[in-house]
Amino acid sequence: MVGAAAGVEAGTWANAGAGAAVEAHAAEISAGSSGVVSGAPSEVNYETERLRAVIWAYPPDRRYALAAMQDIQHNFDYLPQAGLKLLAEYMGCPVVQLYSMATFYKALSLVPKGRHIIKVCDGTACHIKSSQNLIDGIQRDLGIRPGDTTADGQFSVETVNCLGTCALAPVLLVDGTHFGKVTMGKLPEIIDSYRMESGDVEGGLTEGGSVVGGSGEGGLVNGEVEDSLAEGGRDE
Repeated sequence: MVGAAAGVEAGTWANAGAGAAVEAHAAEISAGSSGVVSGAPSEVNYETERLRAVIWAYPPDRRYALAAMQDIQHNFDYLPQAGLKLLAEYMGCPVVQLYSMATFYKALSLVPKGRHIIKVCDGTACHIKSSQNLIDGIQRDLGIRPGDTTADGQFSVETVNCLGTCALAPVLLVDGTHFGKVTMGKLPEIIDSYRMESGDVEGGLTEGGSVVGGSGEGGLVNGEVEDSLAEGGRDE
């Protein structure tokens, strides 16, 4: 992961310039977390200690900022404001640059995500096969739209441009498991399987809601399909 971040060119930082809204939010992050990071509080809270442990594992070089953000995301399921402030101070860069990266990459989130993340493919093949119906069905069942998380913190829903399994459209990806040729009749069964602790499905490629083949760590299909960090950036 460090190697991947090392490839981030200096131009990435320059081209990630944010508008007035981004700068305003970055200023809010800086001000809102100042009590945690600056002022040398007598008691450092547990979250700050965890953040420091993740951040200090990297050299204080901007090239490693993306890798550090990935690790923060992995440990906290989102990027806490205090984490961005700590990372900016450690890397010696403006908070606004980290914020613009966080809003560009789909795999990074500024708000907590649910325990189970449902990704609905809305690429051309899946869209033709009525992926919008799946999005609407999820909203009826869970009461959330893409980008939202249920009140109990169990589910988050996202849309992605492609999962690389167009022949099985429409496709869902839930916690690394691909579900292919999903019908409206199968959708509630898939969701219910994740509602029950004993019903969690192991990673693999599934068709119609039944596992038809494992794919190894990360939900890869034949070692080729991966929901990558930079999957097209943020949708326009």
